[in-house]
Amino acid sequence: LFGAGIAFAMGECLGRLHQPAGPCNGAYDLASASIRPFEKSWEALCVDEVRDSIKGAQANSNLTTPEDAAWVEQLIEQARPALRVPYKPGYIHHDYKRGNVTVQREESGWRVSGVFDLMEGYFGDSEADLWRGLADADAPQTEAFLQGYVTRRAFRPGAAERAAFYLLQDRMCIWSYGTQPHVGWFKKGSLRAWLEPQLAKAKSVGAYV
Repeated sequence: LFGAGIAFAMGECLGRLHQPAGPCNGAYDLASASIRPFEKSWEALCVDEVRDSIKGAQANSNLTTPEDAAWVEQLIEQARPALRVPYKPGYIHHDYKRGNVTVQREESGWRVSGVFDLMEGYFGDSEADLWRGLADADAPQTEAFLQGYVTRRAFRPGAAERAAFYLLQDRMCIWSYGTQPHVGWFKKGSLRAWLEPQLAKAKSVGAYV
């Protein structure tokens, strides 16, 4: 994977990407050359995406059980109060990870020198953008990433609870795609067995609120 130095640099870079405030929750519209607001609230948009991913995964295979779906609904309800904490819309890369950045070694340490694959970007709660790059990270990498991030952008109250939800949202996209028969990333086990250990990472955000 990558060391703590690169993880810190990636976190710091993402914090800088998240600093500018956007005009609204929305995505770029080519016809108007502006950011078009989403039709749904941010909370509804995110919750619906998770639920759509559950439905897609259940249609793909029997790995996503009714018990898995009920567990995900519990996680959604637990996160709702934290999702309602006010924020200023910011940029979301949506695929920020080691494979989409270049890094450069300098005398002072590592620095991200380039960020790529910008086609999925939009505006919303930037905290949703943390987890794609930490999916396969170990504890020291996650810690270093978050340390770098908070040098540029502070977390709002409720960040740990939101982190669990946003990690769920990101991983559900992967699970739904990977359970498709022609993809075949997941061939045994259950959603909860795969996802629950990863959710433990979200607790580390609480130290930086």
